Amino acid sequence: KIKLLNKSSKSVTCKSNTPGLVIIGGGGVEIWKFVGSQKGRYQMHFYYKQPKQEGIKITKNIRVIIN
Repeated sequence: KIKLLNKSSKSVTCKSNTPGLVIIGGGGVEIWKFVGSQKGRYQMHFYYKQPKQEGIKITKNIRVIIN
C-alpha cells in the first residue's frame, strides 16, 4: 500500500513592473510525500478543483511500482 507521509504548500508571488509592488494570488506549489509499505503496482488518482468553484478542473493518474 501507499501511505501519505505529509504534504506542504508554498505560495508563489508574481512581481509587477512597479518596483516594490507584489501581486498576491499567483498560484503555488504543493508537495506530497508518500511511502510504499508493500511491493506491487498501484495507481494514484489526483483531482484538482478551485475553491468555491463547481466541477473538477484537472485530473492526473499516476502509476506507481514498488519493488
